[in-house]
Formats: sequence, structure tokens, C-alpha cells
Amino acid sequence: FAWYQGTMKYDAEIDCPVGVISGKDSHTSGAGKAYFLKIDPVTGEITLDIAGQYDDSDTYGCFTQSFFIDNDGNYHFYAVMNEPSGWTAHEYRKYTSTDKGSTWTYAVETDYQWTFGSIIKLKSGRLIGLKSYGANTRNQIIYSDDDGDSWTTGKVFSESIEVELIELDNTIMAIGRKALTRLRVYSGTEHKHEAQKPVEYSL
Repeated sequence: FAWYQGTMKYDAEIDCPVGVISGKDSHTSGAGKAYFLKIDPVTGEITLDIAGQYDDSDTYGCFTQSFFIDNDGNYHFYAVMNEPSGWTAHEYRKYTSTDKGSTWTYAVETDYQWTFGSIIKLKSGRLIGLKSYGANTRNQIIYSDDDGDSWTTGKVFSESIEVELIELDNTIMAIGRKALTRLRVYSGTEHKHEAQKPVEYSL
């Protein structure tokens, strides 16, 4: 099983799609690692290398949905170290690569101990992301003006799960699912980060 929500980005410096995905043995259990993914824009060849894991024995799983590129072109993702038997958090980490994904370092996250969801960089340079809550996932807007060193919380999308963010024409679109047959679409301005009434589409 692999999760890639909110993680694929385009790096204009190297003209290449890149991202970080999480893999587990099954949906609710298993050790799991975070893998750095790179797609050659000419040949379509995919390279996949380990970017994050708890230790060599996979004592805990490494789960992430929050890869982003900062204003200096460095790569980052937040990861939760989970109990292999489920989703109980053991430790929170922030991983960083300053060489386009060739090597990764991490720091234990003590200030923001939550599961990060989708994170995007706006044209203005501001980072907009999502803070998630447990198994019954709710998503709250967070934003940063210092490349993710600090975060401010905003609007809560209380009725959708697995929400993803995109920026279109100076509007932030938040797209998520409530159930397998529903797609909820929210829109908010770049400055206010406030959700409007959701529009529902049947799949």
C-alpha cells in the first residue's frame, strides 16, 4: 500500500516531478517507510529511494502526506512514526534534503506534534497546509511565512477527510472526501484562508 496524497510537486530547477510517498504492508498495519520519488520528464523513468524510516529494524512505521519545496529549493516532509500494529503515534519528525533528494536528515518535531496533510507553496511564497486529526480525520488550514519554521492555524474543514490543496487563479481550492461516493469542493481566498459553503458532486 502506498499513500501519495498531497506529495507530488514539480521542481522547476531540475525540470522534474518529485515527491515522497508512504508505503505500508497493509492499510492499517505494517512497518512502513517514506520513499522519495522522482520521474524523468523525458523517459518517464521512476526512481524510488528510502527517504525516511524509524530505524533499520522498522520498529515503528514512517508515514507522511506533506512533502513540499521551500523558497530556496530545498525539500521537506513531516512524518509520524506509528506503532506497526496501527496508527498510534510514537514520534514526530521533520525531514529535510538540501541536495534534491539525494540525502535526508531529520529533526524530532516538538513544537508541532500533529499529522501534516497536503502542503503547497503559493506564488507569493507563503506555505499553505493542512493539520489532520487522528483516524476520523478532520483538516485545519495552517500557513507559514518562514518556510515551515512556524505555523499559524486557521479554518477547520470539519466535514471532509483526506483534503488536498491547489492554487488556481489566486484562489485556494481544497478538495476532499466525506465518503466513497462524495467529493466536496471548498474555495477560499489567498489572504483569508476561509472556506465557503461546500459544493458536493456525486462520483
